[in-house]
Amino acid sequence: MQKIFNIPQIRLCDEYTIHNEPIVSTDLMERAAKAVYNYINNAIVLDCFEIYCGQGNNGGDGLALARMLAANNKKVKVFIIAEKAQGSPDFEINLQRLKHISGIEIKVINDKADFVKAENKAMIIDALLGTGLNNAAKGIVKE
Repeated sequence: MQKIFNIPQIRLCDEYTIHNEPIVSTDLMERAAKAVYNYINNAIVLDCFEIYCGQGNNGGDGLALARMLAANNKKVKVFIIAEKAQGSPDFEINLQRLKHISGIEIKVINDKADFVKAENKAMIIDALLGTGLNNAAKGIVKE
């Protein structure tokens, strides 16, 4: 049986790993994205993915996953829910990496009107909010 960790436990695990391996946070994102990619690659028989990303580190995980899927000939669309001018530093690093990959459609969502209907037979991946959320969702994420 697999254990499901709560938010404080996940934060402690991340902090422990970063301080004791040592590993930088962007490499930890790569590791997390690789684990999700491996699961998808082994369990999901789809070639089209739509990844919705917030501008925090969970969104950075989604961007890293998008690169891995695209590198393996999957059709990938990334939707960034933009509530501020810039995302977290690790999100921005992964966004710059993603922009160097051809064939990935990146769409910035500023309000509800920017949303589009999901493609038929696309797997939708939620990388909007992670453990850093410390208030109620607001703005377009809440809507």
